[in-house]
Amino acid sequence: MAGKEKGFSVIYIPERGSSRSIHISKSFLYLILIALFAFSIFIFRFASSFAFYKAEYVKVTSFSIEEKQQIMADELYSIEGETTKIKESIYKIKEKLPYIQSLNKEVRNTLGLEKKELIVDNYFKNSEKDLGYFTGVDFSLPYVLSLKEEVNKLDYLVEQRRRDLEIGKASADDYKELDAKTPRGYPVPGPISPGFGWRIHPIFRIPDFHTGVDITASYGYPVKAVADGVVNEAGWSGGYGYTVKIYHRDGIETLYAHCSKLNVKVGDRVKRGQIIAKAGATGTATHSHVHFEIRKDGKAIDPETF
Repeated sequence: MAGKEKGFSVIYIPERGSSRSIHISKSFLYLILIALFAFSIFIFRFASSFAFYKAEYVKVTSFSIEEKQQIMADELYSIEGETTKIKESIYKIKEKLPYIQSLNKEVRNTLGLEKKELIVDNYFKNSEKDLGYFTGVDFSLPYVLSLKEEVNKLDYLVEQRRRDLEIGKASADDYKELDAKTPRGYPVPGPISPGFGWRIHPIFRIPDFHTGVDITASYGYPVKAVADGVVNEAGWSGGYGYTVKIYHRDGIETLYAHCSKLNVKVGDRVKRGQIIAKAGATGTATHSHVHFEIRKDGKAIDPETF
Protein backbone atom coordinates (compact mmCIF):
# COMPACT_ATOMS: atom_id res chain seq x y z
CA MET A 1 0.00 0.00 0.00
CA ALA A 2 1.40 3.41 -0.92
CA GLY A 3 2.67 5.51 2.00
CA LYS A 4 3.17 2.57 4.34
CA GLU A 5 6.61 1.44 5.58
CA LYS A 6 7.73 -1.87 4.11
CA GLY A 7 6.89 -4.91 6.21
CA PHE A 8 4.25 -7.58 6.09
CA SER A 9 0.53 -7.92 6.81
CA VAL A 10 -1.46 -10.46 8.80
CA ILE A 11 -5.00 -11.07 7.46
CA TYR A 12 -7.67 -12.63 9.72
CA ILE A 13 -10.60 -14.23 7.86
CA PRO A 14 -13.54 -15.28 10.15
CA GLU A 15 -16.22 -17.80 9.20
CA ARG A 16 -18.71 -14.98 8.97
CA GLY A 17 -18.26 -11.30 8.44
CA SER A 18 -15.51 -9.27 6.81
CA SER A 19 -11.77 -10.04 7.07
CA ARG A 20 -9.31 -7.88 9.04
CA SER A 21 -5.75 -6.94 8.08
CA ILE A 22 -2.92 -5.92 10.48
CA HIS A 23 0.21 -4.31 8.97
CA ILE A 24 3.52 -4.91 10.84
CA SER A 25 6.37 -2.58 9.81
CA LYS A 26 10.03 -3.62 9.67
CA SER A 27 11.06 -1.18 12.40
CA PHE A 28 8.38 -2.56 14.75
CA LEU A 29 9.58 -6.09 13.98
CA TYR A 30 13.18 -5.08 14.78
CA LEU A 31 12.06 -3.62 18.11
CA ILE A 32 10.33 -6.89 18.98
CA LEU A 33 13.46 -8.90 18.10
CA ILE A 34 15.72 -6.59 20.16
CA ALA A 35 13.32 -6.84 23.11
CA LEU A 36 13.31 -10.64 22.85
CA PHE A 37 17.13 -10.71 22.67
CA ALA A 38 17.48 -8.45 25.74
CA PHE A 39 14.91 -10.51 27.63
CA SER A 40 16.76 -13.75 26.82
CA ILE A 41 20.04 -12.28 28.15
CA PHE A 42 18.25 -11.17 31.32
CA ILE A 43 16.75 -14.65 31.78
CA PHE A 44 20.17 -16.27 31.21
CA ARG A 45 21.92 -14.05 33.76
CA PHE A 46 19.10 -14.45 36.23
CA ALA A 47 19.25 -18.23 35.88
CA SER A 48 23.06 -18.19 36.32
CA SER A 49 22.85 -16.00 39.43
CA PHE A 50 20.02 -18.08 40.83
CA ALA A 51 22.01 -21.28 40.36
CA PHE A 52 25.06 -19.71 42.07
CA TYR A 53 23.12 -18.41 45.08
CA LYS A 54 21.18 -21.65 45.32
CA ALA A 55 24.45 -23.59 45.44
CA GLU A 56 25.80 -21.17 48.09
CA TYR A 57 22.62 -21.57 50.12
CA VAL A 58 22.83 -25.35 49.89
CA LYS A 59 26.48 -25.16 50.87
CA VAL A 60 25.66 -23.06 53.93
CA THR A 61 22.60 -24.98 55.09
CA SER A 62 23.59 -28.56 54.30
CA PHE A 63 26.90 -28.75 56.21
CA SER A 64 27.46 -29.17 59.90
CA ILE A 65 29.31 -26.52 61.90
CA GLU A 66 32.51 -28.63 61.82
CA GLU A 67 32.24 -29.04 58.04
CA LYS A 68 31.66 -25.29 57.59
CA GLN A 69 34.70 -24.56 59.73
CA GLN A 70 36.77 -26.96 57.63
CA ILE A 71 35.55 -25.33 54.40
CA MET A 72 36.46 -21.89 55.77
CA ALA A 73 39.86 -23.16 56.91
CA ASP A 74 40.52 -24.63 53.45
CA GLU A 75 39.50 -21.36 51.80
CA LEU A 76 41.70 -19.31 54.14
CA TYR A 77 44.59 -21.68 53.38
CA SER A 78 44.03 -21.15 49.65
CA ILE A 79 43.84 -17.37 50.15
CA GLU A 80 47.10 -17.41 52.10
CA GLY A 81 48.79 -19.43 49.37
CA GLU A 82 47.55 -17.12 46.61
CA THR A 83 48.51 -13.94 48.48
CA THR A 84 52.01 -15.36 49.00
CA LYS A 85 52.29 -15.93 45.24
CA ILE A 86 51.03 -12.40 44.55
CA LYS A 87 53.62 -10.89 46.91
CA GLU A 88 56.36 -12.94 45.24
CA SER A 89 55.21 -11.71 41.82
CA ILE A 90 55.22 -8.10 43.00
CA TYR A 91 58.73 -8.54 44.41
CA LYS A 92 59.97 -9.94 41.08
CA ILE A 93 58.34 -7.07 39.16
CA LYS A 94 60.02 -4.57 41.49
CA GLU A 95 63.37 -6.21 40.77
CA LYS A 96 62.86 -5.57 37.03
CA LEU A 97 61.88 -1.92 37.35
CA PRO A 98 65.30 -0.36 38.15
CA TYR A 99 66.63 -1.82 34.88
CA ILE A 100 63.61 -0.41 33.04
CA GLN A 101 64.19 2.96 34.73
CA SER A 102 67.80 2.90 33.53
CA LEU A 103 66.77 2.03 29.95
CA ASN A 104 64.14 4.77 29.97
CA LYS A 105 66.74 7.32 31.08
CA GLU A 106 69.32 6.17 28.49
CA VAL A 107 66.88 6.31 25.58
CA ARG A 108 65.66 9.78 26.56
CA ASN A 109 69.22 11.09 27.01
CA THR A 110 70.34 9.61 23.68
CA LEU A 111 67.45 11.15 21.77
CA GLY A 112 67.57 14.42 23.71
CA LEU A 113 64.02 13.99 24.99
CA GLU A 114 62.53 15.62 28.07
CA LYS A 115 63.47 13.81 31.26
CA LYS A 116 60.58 11.74 32.60
CA GLU A 117 61.22 9.56 35.61
CA LEU A 118 59.49 6.22 36.07
CA ILE A 119 57.97 6.22 39.59
CA VAL A 120 58.01 2.60 40.73
CA ASP A 121 55.68 2.95 43.73
CA ASN A 122 52.82 4.19 41.54
CA TYR A 123 52.53 0.74 40.01
CA PHE A 124 51.75 -1.00 43.30
CA LYS A 125 49.62 1.36 45.36
CA ASN A 126 46.39 -0.63 45.05
CA SER A 127 47.90 -4.12 44.93
CA GLU A 128 50.00 -3.77 48.06
CA LYS A 129 47.27 -1.92 49.94
CA ASP A 130 44.77 -4.70 49.27
CA LEU A 131 47.23 -7.33 50.48
CA GLY A 132 47.45 -5.75 53.92
CA TYR A 133 45.13 -6.16 56.88
CA PHE A 134 41.97 -4.16 57.66
CA THR A 135 41.50 -3.19 54.03
CA GLY A 136 37.73 -2.94 54.23
CA VAL A 137 37.30 -5.20 51.18
CA ASP A 138 35.61 -8.58 50.87
CA PHE A 139 38.81 -10.61 51.10
CA SER A 140 37.39 -13.76 49.56
CA LEU A 141 39.17 -16.30 47.38
CA PRO A 142 37.53 -15.00 44.15
CA TYR A 143 38.71 -11.48 45.04
CA VAL A 144 42.28 -12.68 45.68
CA LEU A 145 42.28 -14.57 42.37
CA SER A 146 41.11 -11.41 40.57
CA LEU A 147 43.92 -9.48 42.27
CA LYS A 148 46.39 -12.14 41.15
CA GLU A 149 45.14 -11.72 37.58
CA GLU A 150 45.74 -7.96 37.81
CA VAL A 151 49.30 -8.51 39.04
CA ASN A 152 49.91 -10.97 36.18
CA LYS A 153 48.68 -8.30 33.74
CA LEU A 154 51.06 -5.81 35.35
CA ASP A 155 53.94 -8.25 34.96
CA TYR A 156 53.07 -8.66 31.27
CA LEU A 157 53.00 -4.87 30.79
CA VAL A 158 56.35 -4.48 32.56
CA GLU A 159 57.91 -7.15 30.33
CA GLN A 160 56.43 -5.43 27.27
CA ARG A 161 57.89 -2.08 28.41
CA ARG A 162 61.29 -3.71 28.94
CA ARG A 163 61.29 -5.22 25.43
CA ASP A 164 60.15 -1.94 23.87
CA LEU A 165 62.83 0.06 25.68
CA GLU A 166 65.57 -2.41 24.71
CA ILE A 167 64.52 -2.06 21.07
CA GLY A 168 64.30 1.70 21.56
CA LYS A 169 67.80 1.84 23.06
CA ALA A 170 69.30 -0.10 20.15
CA SER A 171 67.49 2.14 17.67
CA ALA A 172 68.46 5.30 19.60
CA ASP A 173 72.13 4.26 19.60
CA ASP A 174 71.97 3.67 15.84
CA TYR A 175 70.25 7.03 15.37
CA LYS A 176 72.83 8.82 17.53
CA GLU A 177 75.71 7.28 15.56
CA LEU A 178 74.03 8.14 12.25
CA ASP A 179 73.29 11.69 13.40
CA ALA A 180 76.88 12.19 14.60
CA LYS A 181 78.09 11.32 11.07
CA THR A 182 75.62 13.72 9.42
CA PRO A 183 76.98 17.24 8.63
CA ARG A 184 75.39 19.93 10.81
CA GLY A 185 75.99 23.66 10.50
CA TYR A 186 79.20 25.34 9.29
CA PRO A 187 82.90 24.97 10.21
CA VAL A 188 83.27 28.65 11.20
CA PRO A 189 80.84 31.45 12.06
CA GLY A 190 80.69 34.34 9.63
CA PRO A 191 79.06 35.82 6.55
CA ILE A 192 78.73 33.62 3.45
CA SER A 193 79.73 35.13 0.09
CA PRO A 194 79.45 33.74 -2.45
CA GLY A 195 77.07 30.86 -1.89
CA PHE A 196 76.55 27.60 -3.77
CA GLY A 197 75.93 27.81 -7.55
CA TRP A 198 76.84 29.93 -10.52
CA ARG A 199 78.91 33.11 -10.00
CA ILE A 200 81.60 35.25 -11.63
CA HIS A 201 85.02 34.01 -10.50
CA PRO A 202 86.60 36.75 -8.32
CA ILE A 203 90.05 36.33 -9.94
CA PHE A 204 89.50 35.01 -13.47
CA ARG A 205 86.31 37.07 -14.01
CA ILE A 206 84.52 34.29 -15.91
CA PRO A 207 81.26 32.40 -15.17
CA ASP A 208 82.07 29.66 -12.70
CA PHE A 209 80.00 27.11 -10.82
CA HIS A 210 80.85 27.48 -7.14
CA THR A 211 80.80 23.96 -5.61
CA GLY A 212 80.62 25.14 -2.01
CA VAL A 213 80.21 28.24 0.14
CA ASP A 214 82.86 30.79 1.14
CA ILE A 215 82.65 31.74 4.83
CA THR A 216 84.62 34.81 5.84
CA ALA A 217 86.91 34.10 8.83
CA SER A 218 89.91 35.93 10.26
CA TYR A 219 93.35 34.46 9.58
CA GLY A 220 94.10 31.60 12.01
CA TYR A 221 90.49 31.19 13.17
CA PRO A 222 89.79 27.58 14.30
CA VAL A 223 88.04 25.45 11.65
CA LYS A 224 85.84 22.70 13.14
CA ALA A 225 84.58 19.43 11.67
CA VAL A 226 80.81 19.48 11.12
CA ALA A 227 80.38 15.71 11.73
CA ASP A 228 82.22 12.60 12.91
CA GLY A 229 84.35 10.90 10.29
CA VAL A 230 87.75 9.83 8.99
CA VAL A 231 90.24 12.18 7.30
CA ASN A 232 90.88 10.91 3.78
CA GLU A 233 92.77 13.94 2.51
CA ALA A 234 94.98 16.49 4.30
CA GLY A 235 97.53 18.63 2.45
CA TRP A 236 98.06 20.96 -0.48
CA SER A 237 95.41 20.71 -3.22
CA GLY A 238 96.17 23.19 -6.04
CA GLY A 239 93.77 26.17 -6.10
CA TYR A 240 92.14 24.95 -2.87
CA GLY A 241 95.44 25.51 -1.02
CA TYR A 242 95.80 23.58 2.21
CA THR A 243 92.73 21.35 2.34
CA VAL A 244 91.13 18.79 4.64
CA LYS A 245 88.62 16.26 3.32
CA ILE A 246 86.65 14.05 5.74
CA TYR A 247 84.57 10.97 4.89
CA HIS A 248 81.47 10.59 7.07
CA ARG A 249 79.00 7.93 5.84
CA ASP A 250 77.03 6.68 2.86
CA GLY A 251 79.23 8.49 0.34
CA ILE A 252 79.02 11.83 2.21
CA GLU A 253 82.25 13.88 2.48
CA THR A 254 83.04 17.41 3.63
CA LEU A 255 85.88 19.59 2.34
CA TYR A 256 87.56 22.57 4.06
CA ALA A 257 89.87 24.62 1.80
CA HIS A 258 92.24 27.66 1.80
CA CYS A 259 93.44 26.79 5.32
CA SER A 260 96.58 28.37 6.77
CA LYS A 261 97.39 25.33 8.93
CA LEU A 262 96.22 21.71 9.20
CA ASN A 263 95.71 20.03 12.59
CA VAL A 264 94.96 16.51 11.29
CA LYS A 265 96.47 13.93 8.96
CA VAL A 266 95.10 11.23 6.67
CA GLY A 267 93.55 8.36 8.65
CA ASP A 268 92.70 10.42 11.74
CA ARG A 269 89.24 9.88 13.24
CA VAL A 270 87.60 13.18 14.11
CA LYS A 271 84.50 14.21 16.07
CA ARG A 272 81.97 16.91 15.33
CA GLY A 273 83.27 20.20 16.78
CA GLN A 274 86.92 19.08 16.75
CA ILE A 275 89.42 21.69 15.44
CA ILE A 276 90.89 20.28 12.22
CA ALA A 277 92.58 23.37 10.73
CA LYS A 278 93.04 27.16 10.88
CA ALA A 279 91.44 29.59 8.43
CA GLY A 280 93.62 31.28 5.82
CA ALA A 281 93.96 32.39 2.19
CA THR A 282 96.15 29.69 0.63
CA GLY A 283 95.67 28.63 -2.99
CA THR A 284 93.49 30.75 -5.26
CA ALA A 285 91.96 33.17 -2.73
CA THR A 286 91.50 36.91 -2.41
CA HIS A 287 91.03 37.08 1.37
CA SER A 288 91.07 34.93 4.51
CA HIS A 289 88.11 32.57 4.51
CA VAL A 290 87.05 28.90 4.52
CA HIS A 291 85.74 27.30 1.35
CA PHE A 292 83.34 24.61 2.62
CA GLU A 293 81.87 21.80 0.50
CA ILE A 294 79.62 18.80 1.06
CA ARG A 295 79.86 16.00 -1.50
CA LYS A 296 77.64 12.96 -2.00
CA ASP A 297 79.21 10.16 -4.07
CA GLY A 298 81.74 12.66 -5.39
CA LYS A 299 79.15 15.24 -6.48
CA ALA A 300 79.01 18.64 -4.74
CA ILE A 301 75.65 19.50 -3.15
CA ASP A 302 74.40 22.70 -1.51
CA PRO A 303 75.49 22.72 2.18
CA GLU A 304 72.20 24.49 2.98
CA THR A 305 70.45 21.11 2.53
CA PHE A 306 72.14 20.01 5.77
